[in-house]
Amino acid sequence: LHGIVLSLGAACLYAAVVLINKGLSMRQNREFTTDDPIRRTVVQFLAAAIVLMPYVMLTGGVHLTEMSEFGWAALLCVGFLHTGAAYVVYFAALRGIPGQEAAVLSYIDPLVAVLLSVFVLGETVTAVQMLGGILILGASAVNEILSVKQEKET
Repeated sequence: LHGIVLSLGAACLYAAVVLINKGLSMRQNREFTTDDPIRRTVVQFLAAAIVLMPYVMLTGGVHLTEMSEFGWAALLCVGFLHTGAAYVVYFAALRGIPGQEAAVLSYIDPLVAVLLSVFVLGETVTAVQMLGGILILGASAVNEILSVKQEKET
């Protein structure tokens, strides 16, 4: 039950990323053009910080002064390179596709993560986890097929 609740929460927050991104497209003004993928990334990071801050404070708080030099280097590498650069590329790609296609394509991310964990890290995947992945990807495929069929009819 705990895993299901966390999964649903993660799905809602991931959907919020796409919705905030699309909302930024509709609310552009002259002073702050959000069509720039770097600015979109900054907005998303700020939104993530606001959402995560209560959790961080309830589970021990922030202890940046206690980090070693290696810890700081790792944090900056993960923050700027692995997350920041990836988000810039992601938001640049999102500009040219509809929201529904972006949602379907976003399922590639966890699929790649699972495949890497299995083939690179040697982790095992249980039958229940495989079934869950198949259900998610299957529902996405059916949704995409039905929407394409509906577009052709109209």
